[in-house]
Amino acid sequence: MPFSTGQKLQLPPETKLIASAVAGDRRSLERLAAFPKLSDLVVAHRAGPVLAVRADELGVEGSCVGAWRDARGTAQVVGQWQRAGLEGVAASLGKAGVRWAPFLGAALIGSVLPVAEECASSGLDILIAPGDLDRARRALKATGWRAEDESPTSERYLAEEGCLWRARDSRGLALQVYHRLWGCVPPALAEGALARARPDAALGAAGLRLAPPDAYALSAVNAWLAPRPRSLLLWWELHRLAESAGQSLPTEVLRETKLTGLHLYVGLAAAAADSLWEGRYNREVARLLDSLSRPERVAMTLLRRTNLEWVRPGLLLLACQLGGRHSRLGWRSLTRAVWAHPAVVERMTPAEWKWSRRRAWHVARSLGLVRQRRED
Repeated sequence: MPFSTGQKLQLPPETKLIASAVAGDRRSLERLAAFPKLSDLVVAHRAGPVLAVRADELGVEGSCVGAWRDARGTAQVVGQWQRAGLEGVAASLGKAGVRWAPFLGAALIGSVLPVAEECASSGLDILIAPGDLDRARRALKATGWRAEDESPTSERYLAEEGCLWRARDSRGLALQVYHRLWGCVPPALAEGALARARPDAALGAAGLRLAPPDAYALSAVNAWLAPRPRSLLLWWELHRLAESAGQSLPTEVLRETKLTGLHLYVGLAAAAADSLWEGRYNREVARLLDSLSRPERVAMTLLRRTNLEWVRPGLLLLACQLGGRHSRLGWRSLTRAVWAHPAVVERMTPAEWKWSRRRAWHVARSLGLVRQRRED
């Protein structure tokens, strides 16, 4: 039976318990605080910091709260780094005249997410126009950002099909500069998002703030592309985005998504967020699932039979490609999911390994046969 709007996605009860506690339900928080067996799951979902916030707000104590507070302390430090990092990026790119927009987790702190503890990301993600990458890199390097990898292979990958340049500052804060978006989305999505963005004085002379529908759609796609197990906070960010944008969001997201063809990614993400935290705006966005193509409906039927947290991006991409949805890399995105560009294999495997071993390990990881060794 195909999925339809109004149905709830099947989620493990432990995940729903953590979700309820994240939202501030006292009873759930008390149960979780006294249940150490779920500590590993809390860590996997990066939920410790926000649970500490809720515990302090509600005066909840328990055997797990101490660990949550330790995680909160780390998250607060990282949040300070993120704020300082954004200020530095704003100054560097503003001076260079490079238009840019922060997006995903850290971009939401203070406006959508009240505190850094609710953020799923510990780094920075920014979006620039494709032709500005070289200028942006020079400006950022001049102010202390160090490229993670600038080998000939990685440079070729960046020019041919890669979507982002990675760097770190002296504190180790990660920065990802997207000069285009992921291979599974339409090529014009990045340009459209930047064109609809509006200047924000808080982001310096060249800083832009993405329109809420674009921020929502990009967060939805990013959630499915994140390494598994996916952090619960990815869906929390989507919930917060919907609630902060208000009643205009569903209409705007539905309109923009029909132009981009991201029905499955955005509709399914909205349904996932609504299944964890009920909210009418996400439920309305999930109406996109009523407009799926036949291959996408088959994919949804399969997804209902599996654990949502382990949905593979390849299945979503295959359904979209079979349904005629346009994407930047097209069918090549599917082959790249298993047979990655050499630059990706180099980044994720030890340099001392023989190339045949590095390639075999990465293929095995892509098929879920081995654990991830390095962060994507």
